[in-house]
Amino acid sequence: MWCHFVGGNLDQQALDIDEREISEYLGIPMCSPPQDPKLVRSYGMGVYSDTGRTITIDGRLARLFEHYGNWQSVNPPPFAVDVSGQAVTVSGAGEPVPEFWSYADLLGDVSAGDWLRERIPRFGSTVSALVPDVYPTHLRLLHPAWTIREVGLDRSPVRWKILADALGAVMHQTVAWGSMIEAGVRSGRGTGEGSLWDASPTTGELPARETVALATVLAEHTTTPDDCYFGFWEGLGFRGVPENHPRMTLPGRRHLLVRGSVGDAGRELQGFLPSIWWPADRAWFVASDVDLMSTYVGGATELANALHGEIELFEAIDSWLGARITWDCDTINPRASGPHTHD
Repeated sequence: MWCHFVGGNLDQQALDIDEREISEYLGIPMCSPPQDPKLVRSYGMGVYSDTGRTITIDGRLARLFEHYGNWQSVNPPPFAVDVSGQAVTVSGAGEPVPEFWSYADLLGDVSAGDWLRERIPRFGSTVSALVPDVYPTHLRLLHPAWTIREVGLDRSPVRWKILADALGAVMHQTVAWGSMIEAGVRSGRGTGEGSLWDASPTTGELPARETVALATVLAEHTTTPDDCYFGFWEGLGFRGVPENHPRMTLPGRRHLLVRGSVGDAGRELQGFLPSIWWPADRAWFVASDVDLMSTYVGGATELANALHGEIELFEAIDSWLGARITWDCDTINPRASGPHTHD
């Protein structure tokens, strides 16, 4: 079947697709053809939905597919088997939960986020633009770089500290990925391209395995582990959500909101993990901004100590509300020439 794809990893490509590769997900015919491994490593596997329209490409009538979303999981939808009864268990979270949120889960009442507008007053360049100003301690969880064992999504994390030691960079509270790599370039201990890593840290979200591990720790530091809110930034490109569906509005960002248990942090909405999340008792707050290679956590000192102690799970460094979060935040290592110098 001759098909034309718009957006994502296959933008403006025409491919012959076996009809058996097209199946329904959330009631929409979709497919996820083979894609450039480099793009898959950086952005995830692109999934495309059938628009029901046709277009003439190279003199042939092609079915038109539009980009639906990117899945970081190894096996993105549409699945080869019916997954309506499938479930995943988050360690320490109790009952199994579905792996994906659906649009039926989106809250129509987003007033649970009203308190955030009072505590995050403006969109800016410091941690205070991400985390409410009510917590005594703040942590920064560094998203790992990756080595790729083979073509596909089979990858292993590489911690920043390992790379900093190899490149002669200094690890500190506002270390920047680009500045750390630039330190290696200037010292002659690196080229700016991965020799110790194959893919740079992901921006926008903590990797799924670390998100699930984080949820397990956080569930022990709230009185409401079964009542938690998750916000998904609308700019990620969720297809099919009515424009008038209620959004929770923060400075510079509007979010779709869902509600579940802390253990639901690993559930995806159209391939994306939550941008922000907090329990009903507001004991802590987690923020992963779309432009950043770090996730920030505000909470009690006991929580910070617990996360620092999980050295096998996270690479955590202290932070504070006034810490800069932009690409030029590193005042110790040499500054890279631009925000995308060493992606």
